[in-house]
Amino acid sequence: MKRIALFASIAILLLSAMAVAQPSRDDRRQARERLNLTSEQEKSIKDIKSKSGKELIDLRAEVQKKRIDLGNAWGADTPKRAQVEGLMKDIGTLQLKMKMILFDADQAVNKLLNPEQRKVYKELKQERRERMKHDAMQRRGAGKGFGPHRGGASGDRGD
Repeated sequence: MKRIALFASIAILLLSAMAVAQPSRDDRRQARERLNLTSEQEKSIKDIKSKSGKELIDLRAEVQKKRIDLGNAWGADTPKRAQVEGLMKDIGTLQLKMKMILFDADQAVNKLLNPEQRKVYKELKQERRERMKHDAMQRRGAGKGFGPHRGGASGDRGD
């Protein structure tokens, strides 16, 4: 029963993270408009996203398999430290590969842009980071409850 709950929790976490990370259709349309891309640039960017997207799908599947293996190893009657550590390292390596694919795709897009478009692209990325940070804080309930920098007894100094 505990294993089922663990796997369900992991699945929900992954799905919610994927949903949050995806820009909306309007965001993508506005980005294209603000960047003022040529048809050649749009095609090249679409190809870059397609290639990197396929690579990421494969790596995400590998990470999910490793996480299942990790859950099984951790939930064993006598978990083996070396096995758990090895699976954690494997997951870390796969996650690094995913980040590097995203980095390489970002750099490839950047090379396609002229200096003015690069400036707008940088602004768009900064806006997205800020929006994601804000959304993450909303999900965590920042500003609610007790503790430092929140409402409540320990946050209320009364100075």
